[in-house]
Amino acid sequence: MAKHTHPTGPKTRPKGAGGRPPNTPDGVIGKRLAALMAERQINQSELSRLTDIPQARISNLIRGKVANPLPHRLAAMCRALGVSLTEFFDPLTTEERDAYCAGAVAVAAVPMNGVSPGELRDVADAFAEISPRYAATMRDLIRE
Repeated sequence: MAKHTHPTGPKTRPKGAGGRPPNTPDGVIGKRLAALMAERQINQSELSRLTDIPQARISNLIRGKVANPLPHRLAAMCRALGVSLTEFFDPLTTEERDAYCAGAVAVAAVPMNGVSPGELRDVADAFAEISPRYAATMRDLIRE
C-alpha cells in the first residue's frame, strides 16, 4: 500500500497540536496530581465527582498516557484538592513550569467551549507567579 503524501510535504502535527498543552518533562503534572491526591486521601473517583472531569481522563493523566490537562481543568482539580495553582506548581522546576505554561498559552489562543473568560483570567493571574515568562502572553490572548 502506498503512503499518501500531502502536496506540500508530509503533514505532521507539532507537539501540543490539536488544542492540548504539550507534556511537561517526565509527566510531572500527573505525578504531582497523584502525590496531592495521596496526601489528601482522595481517589480518582472522588476527584472526578468533585470536578466533573471523567475518571478515565484523570487516570490517564496520572499514568502519563495523555497530555497535560487544559488550564481550566487543572484549576478545577487544584480547587478540589484545596491548593492554589501556585501551590501546585511550587515543587516544579522553572523548566517544568514553563513547559506547561507554553502549552496552556497555545491552548488559550484556540477558542475553548465552556471556558469562561473569568476562568482564563484566573489561570493567567496564577501564571504571574508560576511562569512570569508566559503570564503577559496569556493575558494578551484573553483580551483579544
